[in-house]
Amino acid sequence: ADSSATSYADYFGAQSRYRLNPLMIARHKGAYESIGVIKAAVKKRYKLNFQMVYSYYIFNILNFFAGNDKNKTILEIGGGSGNLLSLIDVDLPETLSSAILFIKDLYPAAKILMPNEIYGESVQDFDFVFLTPAQTDNIKSDSLDIVTNLCSFQEMTKEQVTDYFDLIDRCAKDQGIFLTTNRAEKFSNSPGDGGLEKEPSRFADYPWRRANKILAYEVCPLFYLTNPNCHFIRAEVVQK
Repeated sequence: ADSSATSYADYFGAQSRYRLNPLMIARHKGAYESIGVIKAAVKKRYKLNFQMVYSYYIFNILNFFAGNDKNKTILEIGGGSGNLLSLIDVDLPETLSSAILFIKDLYPAAKILMPNEIYGESVQDFDFVFLTPAQTDNIKSDSLDIVTNLCSFQEMTKEQVTDYFDLIDRCAKDQGIFLTTNRAEKFSNSPGDGGLEKEPSRFADYPWRRANKILAYEVCPLFYLTNPNCHFIRAEVVQK
């Protein structure tokens, strides 16, 4: 890949500049270009599933847009089991417990900061930091190179999603990368209104920042091939 190109138009000509080219992304320096390479990366200790493969797919996209500099500070909002490896993971306590065990098993020598240890510590001194949503004030302003959210905004209320977009505004660096994948539309169960909320969570209705530069915005190609529900993927450059 020619990493000197400045926009998708340089790669794809008349094709939409907001569409991803998986082949070009997989050929970029530092990418995991095949399932075989991914299997080697997980050291044959884990059986590959869709969630794990998708995490490497997202890693390749981030590698393409942000480069393979290992000194980047990454925030993953709703990291689940920890498949997409990052520096800081913000998630519910019951989910963090499995992610911490997974990361510790995969990287036994890594310096890990637990949620109960955050106060008085600098996240820059650790390889992995795990926080609950109530602890996000401990993330320094303008400190994050990359922010990701995979399939958890769709589970939140509009107010919660707005709070996380505000967090990104505060904590992401200027020219940092924000990438998210979520359902195009999802109804959530609730006690009233016949078990459904009156309005679903819609990807198009997230509080997108108009100042940011869009890098990619389309129906997610990998989800399209494997999942009956429509998912969008969007990557942006944060511009302050």
